Amino acid sequence: MRYTLTDAAQRAVTAAAAWEQSAGNAGAFGPLLLLGLLAENECRAAAMLAGHAVSAESVRQHWPDIRPADSSSRDRAAEVHWLGLLALVVQQVPDGALLAGFATEHLLLGLLLAGDETSEWLNEQGLSAADVEAEICRIYQCAATPAAAIDFPLGDELLPAIEPGGPATHAQPPTGSVLFRILDAAANRAREGLRVVEDYARFGLNDAYLTAELKTLRHDLAAALALLPAAALLASRDTPGDVGTAISTAGEALRQGIDGVLAANLKRLQEALRSLEEYGKLVSPAVGPALERLRYRSYSIEQRVQLGSRSRRLLVDARLYVLVDGRATLDEFTELLKMLVAAGVDVIQLRDKSLADAALIERGHRARELTRGSQTLFIMNDRADLALACEADGVHVGQDELPVPHARSMLGQGSLVGVSTHNLEQACQAARQAVDYIGVGPVFRSGTKDFANFPGLELLREVRGHTQLPAFAIGGIDLGNVSRVLETGFRRIAVSGAVCRASDPAAAVARLRIALDAT
Repeated sequence: MRYTLTDAAQRAVTAAAAWEQSAGNAGAFGPLLLLGLLAENECRAAAMLAGHAVSAESVRQHWPDIRPADSSSRDRAAEVHWLGLLALVVQQVPDGALLAGFATEHLLLGLLLAGDETSEWLNEQGLSAADVEAEICRIYQCAATPAAAIDFPLGDELLPAIEPGGPATHAQPPTGSVLFRILDAAANRAREGLRVVEDYARFGLNDAYLTAELKTLRHDLAAALALLPAAALLASRDTPGDVGTAISTAGEALRQGIDGVLAANLKRLQEALRSLEEYGKLVSPAVGPALERLRYRSYSIEQRVQLGSRSRRLLVDARLYVLVDGRATLDEFTELLKMLVAAGVDVIQLRDKSLADAALIERGHRARELTRGSQTLFIMNDRADLALACEADGVHVGQDELPVPHARSMLGQGSLVGVSTHNLEQACQAARQAVDYIGVGPVFRSGTKDFANFPGLELLREVRGHTQLPAFAIGGIDLGNVSRVLETGFRRIAVSGAVCRASDPAAAVARLRIALDAT
């Protein structure tokens, strides 16, 4: 197997070449490599050395003949020396500890295994080869078994072109290091994008259900990433040398409100998952399918987040929802809707199981005419096809009617889709299906539907605690009991008879409005 240096290790070797010792110590590369490792002050080897009070000053004090190199030529003896150190490391540590190539900790272990003046001095400082080997095995999560044999290219294929004080260069980036850098960057992007969306679901929407789902996705992402060698990813990280950190576009500095933030980070998540999926296949056959499943889940979450954000804008002030039938004639229907729109009803739903399709379409067109340009939304009950034909703002379906996914497929993303829910499980299922709002009930007995049992006010309290979807309490609500509904925390109601059977529908709306606005 052939190995390469990680970027941090290359920089350490480059920094080491910026020093030389007196002629009598030519080729004694150990102290110089120590200085190179200490110059890479954020690497693991530097942290280990610092933990034993080994500093550049203490190295210079022990080897006072070290001085800045005055030649840009590479010392071939030094090159052979540290390649020998790497050969010692390969014989000592398992192959799993070298996935990303030789890192700074491997160079330090080589110094300790050499058995020369440098290793003896490090031992005196309390640093042993056994300790560093144990730490390497802990970092790379592998047992201390010997590694595979290594094929060392003693030339430019492995070594950077070393110039004192200058950057390390190589004709082709090391394959292992490049792969793990890509995976590390994509993993970071995925985690970051997911956290941004989760924060909004938690603090912006206050939606316990969506927050829990995003948190579960985040934990499942962590489990999928655990299939990758975490230590190899970390060892390959090279933020200072990442050319992408200096590249930006004007769009990155701007976001069009919360929706823009959410859209950008959802796409960031999905793109990162795709990159992880493709490059992860080069590491483990189990990685691709796991990340593919997460990516598909992210599409569903994107739909729910964005639809939820849009529906909340449309329904943010919607508190009074009135269900109307088609009345005996089109004229009666027209007069009723004129009164409701003028009174400021937020949503009107046309629900009439007795009318033929032609009559429903006729009334639907009239409802669209009367609500267009007003603050009142027009919803068609049950029939997505008629909602489409009448250009309604959306459709409302029941548990035994057109399934939500089919309604969404027919109407598209631009229309509202609401669903009736009669227990907490149905309310949670509606949230998973990306509905725009839910009806919750029946709260009390009503004249429009018969139910064997009435979940009542307790259901309102349960739903209130699990989702922040726009939710309308429904079922037998009128001016006499609306206060009991509002005590549960619900601020939206859907009514029918309380308005449509009133002698003065506009006055009934006004009284309900007063009760709603008092909370």
